[in-house]
Amino acid sequence: MTRLRFYVGLVTKDGRVVDKAVIERMTQLVSQEYGGLTMYQTQGAYEGQEEPSVVIEVLEDGLNRCSAATMAGSLRKLADQSTVLWTREEVAGGFV
Repeated sequence: MTRLRFYVGLVTKDGRVVDKAVIERMTQLVSQEYGGLTMYQTQGAYEGQEEPSVVIEVLEDGLNRCSAATMAGSLRKLADQSTVLWTREEVAGGFV
């Protein structure tokens, strides 16, 4: 099983805080593609500046229509970010 994580800052390129509607749209976009997600708010830093951010975790099942890089690009555009980090790792687990 593969877990993807997307790290998305919540301060736009021009310094505005990303509003709730944009976060909801990101949730919908990721849920539609991956069937579900876990999202948690955290504090991050980019280029020396601290900012609120979210981490979105999903399990990749091989049936997804878009690549992780494509999803990261979509999240970057939605949140008006310079970049979105994504990671992929193999995990042991399953659904019971």
